[in-house]
Parts: sequence; C-alpha cells; structure tokens
Amino acid sequence: MNFLINLTKLSSLAFVLVLAGCAISFPSGKDNSGALPRVDQPTKPDKPSKKPIDESEITNDNKIGTATPTKDKPKDESVNLMQLLNGCETGDNRACVGAADEYLKAGKTSYAVGLFKRACEAGEESGCARLGQLYERGQGVANSPKRAIEIYRASCNRGGAESCYLLANAYRKGEFVGRDYALALEAYKSSCDAGNIRACANIGAMYEMGLGVDKDLKKAYNIYRVACNRGLDAVCEHMKELSLE
Repeated sequence: MNFLINLTKLSSLAFVLVLAGCAISFPSGKDNSGALPRVDQPTKPDKPSKKPIDESEITNDNKIGTATPTKDKPKDESVNLMQLLNGCETGDNRACVGAADEYLKAGKTSYAVGLFKRACEAGEESGCARLGQLYERGQGVANSPKRAIEIYRASCNRGGAESCYLLANAYRKGEFVGRDYALALEAYKSSCDAGNIRACANIGAMYEMGLGVDKDLKKAYNIYRVACNRGLDAVCEHMKELSLE
C-alpha cells in the first residue's frame, strides 16, 4: 500500500533540537508482549488539542484494493490468481490473503470476504485486518464499524501489527468509536513494536501535536528520524523542518 504523510509545519514555534543522548530505536519483527490490552469500553477521552486534528497530519494509510468490477479478469492476472488459490488450498494463509485481494480488485467481494475470513480464522492476522476494513466500509458485507473494531481489537491482542494500526486510527479519529488518544497511542505502540513503521511515525505525530501526551517536539523529531532511517521517506522532509530555527 502506498504510504502518505503530510504533517503541517508548526510555524509559530522554533526549536533547536539537540540529538545527543536521545536516539530512539524501534524493534523489528512481531512482539506479542506489546499487544494492546483488551478494553471493552474506551476510557474518558483526553481533551482535544487547541488545534483540531487534520486527517492529513497523521498517517492514515489503511486503504485496501479498489473494487473495479470487470466482466473478465485479464489473463495475466488470472494466472497469478490461480497460483495464489493453489497456495491457499495447500495451507499458505498469506496466499489466501493475496487471492482475496485479487478478487477485491476485480469487484468480486463475496469471494474476497470468504478468503479473508478463512485466513483470519487460520491465524493470518493480515487477513483479519483486511476483513475488518471490509466491515468498516460495508464492502461485500453489511456495514458494521462495531464489528470492525471487534476484529481489530482481537487481532491486535494476538499481535497483529496492521490491526493495531487500524484500531489506533479508529480511536484517534473517533468517527465510529469514542475518541481516545490514550488508547490510540497504546495501539500505535503495539503496532510499532510489531514492526509497523507507519505506526511509529504516528507516535511521533502525536507527540508533535500533543495528542494524549505532553507536546514534545524533540521526542517527535527523534521518532521521525528513526522512521526516516528505516525507509519511511515521506517523513524525512518534515523531520528536517522540525530541526530548523
């Protein structure tokens, strides 16, 4: 998935950031010990910052394949689809997710839903994240943001990095679940610990804007720096802006 970040420069503040002794490292790979604790009810939301959240300011890359109905799938794609389906039948759950994505691109959402469910039930957490997105959008299933949250939360508790990321986005935006910056930050941390660098960058954004935490531009800068060094090019320019007087 393409990643996009566009954090607004905070022009009213100028900081000279001292980097010595404040480097931050993010673990790579899955770490279930950092999974978000189960929460049935969101805690009392923090007071929003003076500056309202602009959805362009924090990464929100949670889109799935565009469903464009076609009468017949192109031959080159059908070969790939058959290979993925064969892999799925032999127990490759990632192949099930790949086949579901192919069906989704072709507008065959009912097939996609079935394969995402199959992968999720078999323990492929990326399939759970995709399934939750379908419920969130009402794509191929009855629209049910509540069901999406349930799927994200359960998968996040099992160490699903993408599900933790999507759960964090939901708590941060507060569109269909109570806005709770503390839970959003916790979920971003779980996703970051499991290797999702976009979630790590979002932690930096929350520190930059003071969402659920004390505003700390120095800490935000260092988080962005690590994300940039880990290959998240889109955050590099903004990191440079924070270092200017």
